[in-house]
Amino acid sequence: MNTKWLKTMALGSAVTILALAPALAHPGHGGPGRVPGGMVEHLTQALGLSADQAAAISGILEKYKTGPLGDHRQAMRQARQSLDGAIHDPAATDAQVKKAAQALSEQSEQVAVVRHHMAIEMMRVLTDDQRQKFDELRSQRGGWHGAGAPTQDEPDAD
Repeated sequence: MNTKWLKTMALGSAVTILALAPALAHPGHGGPGRVPGGMVEHLTQALGLSADQAAAISGILEKYKTGPLGDHRQAMRQARQSLDGAIHDPAATDAQVKKAAQALSEQSEQVAVVRHHMAIEMMRVLTDDQRQKFDELRSQRGGWHGAGAPTQDEPDAD
């Protein structure tokens, strides 16, 4: 066999495996470290959600993910890319970098407000006992995501 061909195939296979590794590690995820329905499943187990409560929370998450939260997160990603571009552009002025940073900050604020609205809706679904248990979980594990589905990065409403 041709050794050049074998080396090319081996290199191509290695690149493919590296490129697919995140997807293989988290198949069907909504982002790195996410499991489909992970937050709802975790909350159902941790808080003893009824089927109706789990369905309501799932609906709230989907509404925000495909609506305002998804829109603002996309704008935030674009603002982050613009800031990264400005930071690494030797021709960019300090004012341009500041403007790009302010745009990212504004989008981050919008995401926080939308997430707040989403959390309010989700809390309305829980009983008083479930809200108390949720608060305990959140304080023990650090934030909303500690009480929700485990993640590897900052989450969204997956």
